[in-house]
Amino acid sequence: MWLIFSISAAAVFAVLTLIWKKLFLMGVPVIIQLFVTSVMIAACYGGHMIYTKSSMQAGGTALLIMVVAAVLAYIGNVLQMEGFSRAPNPGYVVAIVSTHAILVTVASAFLFGSHIGMIKVVGVLLCVLGAILLSL
Repeated sequence: MWLIFSISAAAVFAVLTLIWKKLFLMGVPVIIQLFVTSVMIAACYGGHMIYTKSSMQAGGTALLIMVVAAVLAYIGNVLQMEGFSRAPNPGYVVAIVSTHAILVTVASAFLFGSHIGMIKVVGVLLCVLGAILLSL
């Protein structure tokens, strides 16, 4: 089931990336795009929480981790959007940003004990090669 969610997310983010590039070409600044997007995302999450009757029961360490995650998300989004605004093709930015999968894969092996077999190592190396080729 995770694969279906992942493929669906890829399709949604592809459309989103093309929309953002179009907005850049129309002259809409990065900060405006991110602000409007963030407000709408917050509204959607709020509605989702109300609909699912979720409660805010995170505190202490979990809350601190979420604050750090929010700061990292802000920084990552600004950097990615600046990349979109400057790259001739936003796909180049997406491909290079997606190499974070390499870091996540390796870090997960250490942090969560995930197994990385030889096929996964080859996949990681191909990602690195792809990022290098795109940056040329």
